[in-house]
Amino acid sequence: MGKKVFIGWILLTTLLSYEVSSQVTLSYDNSIPVTNNEFQLSDPWAGGINAAQYGRIDLNGDGTDDLIIYDRSSNLINTFIQTEGEFVYNPEYRIYLPEELEGWILFKDYDCDGKKDLFTNSSGGMKVYKNITSDGSPPEWELIADPVLTLGSSGLINLQVNITDVPAIEDIDGDGDLDVLVYNFAIGGFIRHHKNMSVERSGSCGLLEFEFVSRNWGYFEECDCHVYAFEEFGESCGALAQARVMHPGGKSLLLIDVDNDGDKDFLGGHEQCDELYFLENKGTAAEARMNEFSEDFPNPGNPANFPIFPAAFFDDFDNDGIYDLMVSPNTEYNPDKTINYGRSSWFYKNNGTNELPQFDFITGTFLQSEMIDLGENSKPVLVDEDGDGDLDLLVGSNGHASGEKFYGYVSLFRNIGSNTIPEYSLADNDYHKLSEINHYDMMPLIADLNHDGLSDLIVVSTIPETKVIETRWYKSISGNASGLSINTSFEVLEIELKNNDTPYFTDVNNDGLTDMLLGKSTGRLEYYVNSGTDTDPFFVLEDPAFLDIDDSFIEFRINLVPYVIDINLDGLDDLLTTDYTGELTVYLDYKYEPKKLRNIIYNELIDDTDTSVFGYHTWMTGGLISGLENQILIFGNAQGGLRVYKNIADNTHNETNDVLLELYPNPLLNSNTLKARSNISGNLLIFNNLGQLIEGPIEVKANRALSLDIGYMPQGMYIFKVMDRNGRSDEQRFVRY
Repeated sequence: MGKKVFIGWILLTTLLSYEVSSQVTLSYDNSIPVTNNEFQLSDPWAGGINAAQYGRIDLNGDGTDDLIIYDRSSNLINTFIQTEGEFVYNPEYRIYLPEELEGWILFKDYDCDGKKDLFTNSSGGMKVYKNITSDGSPPEWELIADPVLTLGSSGLINLQVNITDVPAIEDIDGDGDLDVLVYNFAIGGFIRHHKNMSVERSGSCGLLEFEFVSRNWGYFEECDCHVYAFEEFGESCGALAQARVMHPGGKSLLLIDVDNDGDKDFLGGHEQCDELYFLENKGTAAEARMNEFSEDFPNPGNPANFPIFPAAFFDDFDNDGIYDLMVSPNTEYNPDKTINYGRSSWFYKNNGTNELPQFDFITGTFLQSEMIDLGENSKPVLVDEDGDGDLDLLVGSNGHASGEKFYGYVSLFRNIGSNTIPEYSLADNDYHKLSEINHYDMMPLIADLNHDGLSDLIVVSTIPETKVIETRWYKSISGNASGLSINTSFEVLEIELKNNDTPYFTDVNNDGLTDMLLGKSTGRLEYYVNSGTDTDPFFVLEDPAFLDIDDSFIEFRINLVPYVIDINLDGLDDLLTTDYTGELTVYLDYKYEPKKLRNIIYNELIDDTDTSVFGYHTWMTGGLISGLENQILIFGNAQGGLRVYKNIADNTHNETNDVLLELYPNPLLNSNTLKARSNISGNLLIFNNLGQLIEGPIEVKANRALSLDIGYMPQGMYIFKVMDRNGRSDEQRFVRY
């Protein structure tokens, strides 16, 4: 018998009489090496970077500041621990930051105690967490102001900051406490100065008592991209030719004394502009005045300009004690597909001093060059692409340039190791040249849609001109069941998808045909049964809210993504979903007796599990690729990178004195694949109705499902027997129709 025996997915028609563990505990795993052009990535599974806001704070209590990157594209806090002078990704340290951080975050020491406090967006404008960390301990926080108030002409009011802005929080006037600069909340154009009165009122910098002292800090007005009006020249936006005040859109502000003259100069970005604008302060610390601007900061050879909305951050990013400049787009979306998110972390090293900086461009891929970063919206799928018996990795994403835009593509990371010792290497950064179709948001899926025993490639992508989502079916033309050998021609499946809908193909009803689970952008899960034929699939809506997963505004689970895997290796199909909340939900044995799990992410720092925090958009794939002991899940995300989590739960099952052998589906319809599972480890033997051994012994492991190709068997009755080394055994009869 030419057989292929592997861990498989199964259906059980009855519950087993022995205890089945249902535990799922996922732990971040960065042990699988990855190479890119023979260069081994030092932090391959760090998850990518898109729209970064950078800050430094000591997360592990070792006395050195680590790196925090808040990514607006995913609304995710990414923590990097300083290790021997390098930043190493470790998501577990996110536990030491407050929840519900969104929009923007800045670490500033407002009370002069030497510990950076946390300023961030609030529904009321801005809130502040005081750093109350003890020496040698991880961070602790106390919410002391929500919202922050400022004294206006009519009394105390909220200090308003747009959620899309990055305000400037600095000692602007040199009196020792932190002031705030923000653009006019409603109409933009002018910058408002909220002066901190702490020193004036208490003699120290320990208070957050602001007064609204100026509607036009710096005496200039931002009119449009490339257009500023300066009061010194009697200019206004209305008077300048073809100028308009850009009321909407986010704005970024940064203050640095670039020329060491004792006052703060201004760096600003706008959501609708490509340039980072520099305005030198020609006045004083007490009264700033600007009368010109530059678009080529920090130097004409490498200005910090790119589409769109540059935001700058000033801190020590190479651990040499001197503050550098980091610039990244501060936008949540890439609507025109013009931002190269694979090159969006721009590092300008300060080769001068903190007092008189000299910024020299070093790289546009700070940290990104050490990780898998494919631009944005990385959507992975594991498949034995080359037929060598181990799982390779295909990842769809955006990032290949075509003219002035960046379109979707698929990358192939080939497993050059094995399933027990995996190692991935980038083998093709444009698999089958799929980028040439100039679609975006490309997602590869693997399924046998025509029921020929071969894996087909399905590619879901969006047509830019019409925004129609197209599902292409590339049939496998391999002469055997190994590898992914696809035809360059394709068929378009008649599946109606909306933006942020995610299909997944799997046999839900166990009829041997591939059905479809569709995660909707609205948050519900639809089940489509395949009512076609072996060679011509046709999907019909069977259940508009499968497992009662509906359009729940209470749970706010929009952008639902489904995936099916036997996550705990108990032989039962499990359903995994992610959504806009960033939470991973597991439905164990989803076909018959679903059990819902959420608190499944293990954090070694607290030796406990919690819900996941994966960001706005997450796609997943999984398989046995590390030691063949536990399932691995690979998560893609809006940031264009990948993260690996391993199920570390003890999924061994208690054996009883009774030996149980299960065969399924029984009867077997429309398939040549029979599944077998036993609660003991041993050997499986197959006999015909005359008692003659026709196959075996086949090694089986306790509670691990086997998939057996029985296409060679003629019709008739067969006896399957399992036996361990102690002579314990069980047998089951099977009828081949």
